[in-house]
Amino acid sequence: MGKPRGRAIDYLVAAYRAGRGCTPVTLKRVSESMGVRAPTAHKVLMRLVECGYMVKTGRGEFALTEAGVELAERVIRSHRILETFLMVVLKCSAEEACEYASKLDRHAPPELINRMCEALGHPSVCPHGKPIPRGDCH
Repeated sequence: MGKPRGRAIDYLVAAYRAGRGCTPVTLKRVSESMGVRAPTAHKVLMRLVECGYMVKTGRGEFALTEAGVELAERVIRSHRILETFLMVVLKCSAEEACEYASKLDRHAPPELINRMCEALGHPSVCPHGKPIPRGDCH
């Protein structure tokens, strides 16, 4: 199974959010969420299918596989822990924290994210009030 990179991970996370991780999502919904035309989104979603992170469930409809859900949740968890750490410890503004977290979230090793989570006292929500998926450190 290949690993998605760059924008493909953004599409995976968008599909996860649109389907709340467990329900199929439409091509239209993902393309609108990403701000691209349907053919562009279809190409990326099919690449995610080839990599084993999504399956095509019907005409214009896709669902995340177990591996897709795990990767999306890992990236979302990393982003929200990084955001929280940047705001609480480094006193970054919400905008700065989100910008920096977006650049780091998919690259940060899970061990580092777990250490940050522990240092923060295992927060359950990020500064924006969004839930932080639980990790191995809980």
